[in-house]
Parts: sequence; structure tokens; C-alpha cells
Amino acid sequence: MRKLSIFTTFALALPSLVATLDSKTIITEWTGVFYTVNLAHFADWPDLDGSIPMDVSAVANRIWLIWPHTVINLSAGGMLDTKSLLSLFSSQTANWNEGRWSPENGILSSKGDWLGYLEDRFYRLDLLSAKVWSTDWKGGPVESLLAAPDGNLIALIDAKAYYVNLSNHKHILVSALDFNVPPILAVSTQEPELAWLDKKEIHLVSLKDGSEEIIPLAAGALPSGNPWGASWFGGSLVLAYPSTLCAVDLSLERPPRISKFEAGWLPRRWYRLRGGGSLLLVHSPENEKLRIYGAGEPTAPLPSYKDFLAEHAIPAGRLLEEKEEFEAAVQYYNWTLPQIRDFRSKYPLEKVWAELEHELVERRSVLLQID
Repeated sequence: MRKLSIFTTFALALPSLVATLDSKTIITEWTGVFYTVNLAHFADWPDLDGSIPMDVSAVANRIWLIWPHTVINLSAGGMLDTKSLLSLFSSQTANWNEGRWSPENGILSSKGDWLGYLEDRFYRLDLLSAKVWSTDWKGGPVESLLAAPDGNLIALIDAKAYYVNLSNHKHILVSALDFNVPPILAVSTQEPELAWLDKKEIHLVSLKDGSEEIIPLAAGALPSGNPWGASWFGGSLVLAYPSTLCAVDLSLERPPRISKFEAGWLPRRWYRLRGGGSLLLVHSPENEKLRIYGAGEPTAPLPSYKDFLAEHAIPAGRLLEEKEEFEAAVQYYNWTLPQIRDFRSKYPLEKVWAELEHELVERRSVLLQID
């Protein structure tokens, strides 16, 4: 039996408030709410490779779930909408790498596109229209990519970092950053800067001019040992430790203010930490629960895929038409119609499926007549 998706709120704190929610949960100066999305909800979505994503992301003010050959996004409030359906369509129909694309050695850009590296080329996949652009790369094999502001990226090659400006589709602008790549590096997707922790100092590097600021931290300000991960959350660098998150506010004060979040549900084993803007995600491998920290929380449970498709099938196509993505709209209707017909055969008494099929066929027919 498919499990239902349940959102669970874990904690809410006001500024400068210490709230003890249970014997293992303490929040210090964290303003917002942690809630849970049960990823088992997506197990019956079409062509999905298991219910547990291989990665998650928080860019472009949305939550992104990444499976092999599939990307699904949710609103910042954890809800499914028209863009969610278009990201599913685009990622599953992208004409890339012999008709399939893979998240290996790729990232979600700060604009919500997929950026990937494959055989000396960079690829950009529009996760609304399924359009793919590519451009040559002469800088040698890329080991890893990190998202940077304005849809650009940081490429890691042989322990060196390069800022890659992709704003011009025809010409890539590359600038070398003068530091050796640390084991854990966090690049802001909102401001042109990156940071890492070195012992008890934070290195803050500008992507504009390469200047570096070294920010000392007070002894004992952070837990002992190296963090498992680091990510930006607003103007703070958040560091992941066993059962603890530490946010170092780099926006104003020097020395920076550090706030901690400790919870019994935070794993004592390695976990993913992904941040961006006003969202922070915590996810453990092989775990069907995604923890999301943000300013709000979902207002309703996630719908089944059947109900979701019935609600958004036409608005998604209309959105592509409004953007004058007529070829993409036809491709979208070709992708959607078999699913509509399948639901119509399974639920013959539900009139919505016959009505949807009729309208989608009509809209596609009109588009095919456009020169």
C-alpha cells in the first residue's frame, strides 16, 4: 500500500528565544519552522526510480527533488503546482545524451535550470520547456560543479576552482580563483561570494574581484571536529555537525554571531545539507523524510499524482503557450495525453478524464496549425 504524505512541524522559534520542545530539541535564535515531507508520497509517480531521491536542492525559491532522469520541484511552502508538473515533463523528455539525461556531474542553477557537464560540453536544461542548450568547454575534465549567482557556476578541476560565466550562450567567460579547493566549500546562489571553514576561521571570497576576508571565530564557538557539510542560508553560513546545525551570520557583525539548532531527529551519521535564500533542507541517504526549514509551512497535504495531474494538466500547457513555447507545448501534450487516457480507462465513471483528453487534443491541434 502506498504511504500517505504527511507534513510534520517540528519546531518554531521567535528571535532571541530559547525553546525546549523536548529533552533533545533546543533552538537558539532560529526564526522559522522545520517541517517534514514524506518522500514515499512520490513512489507511484511515473517513471520514478524509487521513492528516495539521489539529491535535493533549494534554489530559485523552490524545493527540488532529484532522481536519475527526473526532477520534481515544489513551491517554497512545500506545495505542488504547475511548475512541478513541467519540471517532471522536462526532465523526463529532455533530448540530451541519446534522449536521456542524468544528474551525475550536474547541478541545479540559481535560476532553476539544470546545468551539466558531459564530454567537454556544458549543457543547460530548461526545466519548464525541456529545451537544451550546449556549449564547448576547453578547460579540461570537470570534477564537480557548484551553483553560483545569476545562473553561473563554479567548476572544480584538479583542486582548483574556476568561476564560469554562462550568461552568453555562445561564449563562456572563465576566471580562476586563487585558492586550493577545501574539502567542504559553500557557494552563495544570491550573492557573488563563497566560503569555507578552516580550523577555527572562515574564509570569505568575493567572486567579483577574488578578494578574501579571513574571519576568526572564538574558541569553542563551534562543535569540535570538522563539519559534514556547509551551505548558505540567507546571509549565514550553516555548518552540519552530528545532531547539530550551526549558523554563522556573515552579513554584518564581526566577529559574527553564531546560533545553534540541536534536535534529536538530526542524524548522528552523515546527512545532506542544502540551503538557498530562505530555505534550508536536511536529508539523510536512504531516508524517506525530507526536513525543510523556512518561513512558512504547507497549508495542505500533497495530492495524489492522479489528482495533481487532473488539476494541473491544462494550466501547465497554457503556461507554455503564454510563453510562446509552442513546440514545447505540443511535446508536453504528447507526453501528458497517454497518462490522461490511462486514467480514463481506469476510472471510466470520472468525467474529468474525458474532458481533459478532449481539451488537450484540441489545444494540440491548434498549435500544430501554427507555422
